[in-house]
Amino acid sequence: MKKILAFLSLLLITGIPTLFGQWELVNPYPTAEDLTSVYFLDSNTGWAVGHRGAVLNTTDGGNHWHLLQYLTLENLHDVYFHDEFHGILVGDHGTLFTSDDGGLTWQKQDSGTSEDLRDICFSDEDHGWMVGTGGKIFRTVDGGMNWLAQPGSPDVALFSVTAINSEKGWIAGNFAALSTADGGQRWINHHPLYGFFEIYNEFYFADDHHGWALADVGDLLITSDGGGSWQYPGTPVSLYGNSMFFIDSLQGWIVSDQGRIWHTTDGGFSFSLQETLTEADLFAVHFTDPNHGWAVGEKGQIIYTSDGGQSWTAQSHGVFDHFMSVCFTGHDDGWIAGYMGAILHTSDGGVNWEIQNTGTGELVRDLYFKGLSHGWAIGHCSIISRTTDGGVTWITDLIGNPFDYFISILFTDTLHGWITGSYSPKGKNDPSAVGFLYSTNDGGITWDSTHLGSTYPREIFFFNGTKGWITCSGEQIMITENGGSTWNMYYCGINLIKVHFINELVGYGLGTLEDPLTCSIYRSTDGGLTWNRVHTRDGTWLNSLDFPDELHGWTVGTDNIDDRSIILRTSDGGLTWEEQAFPTRGLWDVDFTDTSNGWAAGWYGSIYHTSNGGPVYIQDNGEDIHPGFLSIYPNPARERVTIKYYCEMAGFTEILIHDMAGKEVWHYSSSGNQPGMHSVEWKPNTDAGIYLVICRQNNRFITRKILVLD
Repeated sequence: MKKILAFLSLLLITGIPTLFGQWELVNPYPTAEDLTSVYFLDSNTGWAVGHRGAVLNTTDGGNHWHLLQYLTLENLHDVYFHDEFHGILVGDHGTLFTSDDGGLTWQKQDSGTSEDLRDICFSDEDHGWMVGTGGKIFRTVDGGMNWLAQPGSPDVALFSVTAINSEKGWIAGNFAALSTADGGQRWINHHPLYGFFEIYNEFYFADDHHGWALADVGDLLITSDGGGSWQYPGTPVSLYGNSMFFIDSLQGWIVSDQGRIWHTTDGGFSFSLQETLTEADLFAVHFTDPNHGWAVGEKGQIIYTSDGGQSWTAQSHGVFDHFMSVCFTGHDDGWIAGYMGAILHTSDGGVNWEIQNTGTGELVRDLYFKGLSHGWAIGHCSIISRTTDGGVTWITDLIGNPFDYFISILFTDTLHGWITGSYSPKGKNDPSAVGFLYSTNDGGITWDSTHLGSTYPREIFFFNGTKGWITCSGEQIMITENGGSTWNMYYCGINLIKVHFINELVGYGLGTLEDPLTCSIYRSTDGGLTWNRVHTRDGTWLNSLDFPDELHGWTVGTDNIDDRSIILRTSDGGLTWEEQAFPTRGLWDVDFTDTSNGWAAGWYGSIYHTSNGGPVYIQDNGEDIHPGFLSIYPNPARERVTIKYYCEMAGFTEILIHDMAGKEVWHYSSSGNQPGMHSVEWKPNTDAGIYLVICRQNNRFITRKILVLD
């Protein structure tokens, strides 16, 4: 076990990868989504939920978090579990899910409303409330199986509910401080509780008498008589709290923006600021005892304390800057770059990553490597960085004008390269801007500039060292037949953004025609002179395109209607395209080294990897169900593992578990599986370590990894 932990501690980006449609999220860990709620049953078992349907679980106190699945594109606001199996979560537009297997699978329920559900609270296993916008109040007396609407105010947004017991509760909201003493048959509005306070973020009661109201203006109100009267202690600092948790009538914590956590030991009359070492906004906090607590917040931030907050450590990690460029020179070696000048590098296929710094602190718009040593990176403000040692050291130069806006860079060998961009003294959309093309024949030590007037060159692509293309504004394209010595401009009738040619005649491009908000896929069979549209999807903007061979290609972008990422895949040379939808936002670039291994990166530090081409999937009851579906829960695990698999057709299924030396430690087989979902349980009786789970269905093999703990 010590060897495993030592190995994991060496990783810059660690944790069990998150699977979505056979793409693994490798950065950040465990998610890039904002987390809005956290709940722990004990010091080991907990859950967190957040935006875009993210649901996380841990069984070891957060040492390892597993992103179970993305249930929905809706934002989730709260999660609650009665025990280690039965859970409930709520979110926007009436989203309500329940689970009876610890969150492995979730069943969507009819909440009876389309309003945003913001909070749930139970006084015992049976009795609870949930509240939301539009003054919605619902009550359950059977553990959440059925919900009954209670009287509310349709003009009031309700944010939080606390259940003191099965009859007494408080609800916080806009101009709302509601209480009930009869199970919710009647709710009384006590607003204003004190003076000028009008908006209440949250109520919390430690017992029948001691409670707190967190006001939106950043202050705290206190009651010691069950809400009969409220005091304003006038704390010397503005808390501006987002959420709070009290372990008893004296000790509590309030989380706020910029990583601030306030701690009180006298029931809220005074507070001290605890050091968290994060600047992320924190949205929720939960303690299981006076020592063990967790706080969650923006961009997947999770922090943990085992000493009551005297010290907090991060359980989430990674790089959270936006990524804009991906370049892999082989299966093992690759670079990913974006905002703030940081470049991530891997030499082992993404198992380990190191941060390389260009020293500029500026955005890296594009990077390109020729082999393992020679690389170049460009950004705004005429900055170009180059390396001859694989990025260990970078030399940064300023070429051209400080207002130059670089877009694309490409080298045909270690000496000859090009940069496209525009000169924009008044900003990116400057109408007086002029386009330019830089070229070098000495590896980027010196550059020659060609001005293109009002034409803006965009992306460069070379099929070989001789024939190349540059997409341009004004529905034009530049083509060279002699390695870039001369370029000819052609009108192609499409506002092309990027092209990729699979031979000298057949190529594919991303571009717009009628709808400027929709980027379609176009095909050319005459070397880029004319183009025909082969695929379009309203409201979708595509950013990048890559073909590792003549048949298989991928493009990534954003579905602007649902505000999520999208990947399209072709296996017939681009004639037809299949969709691979993602809940995360803004994939910007994609790069495949062969037809199986590919990388995609984008906003909020998201890096995805696939080792099987990322098969297309469909959604069913909130799970990613597809012919290659194989789910392992929990992961990491100790005593019990549920393995779920999907059969596309009736036939033979075999599941093998091997250690990393190849020794078989468990075996299961069935010859009578019918099409659909199936599950089997494994009780590990092995040493702690990493194991391979291999599922064979007829002639298909699916492989996953699992970490077994002591």
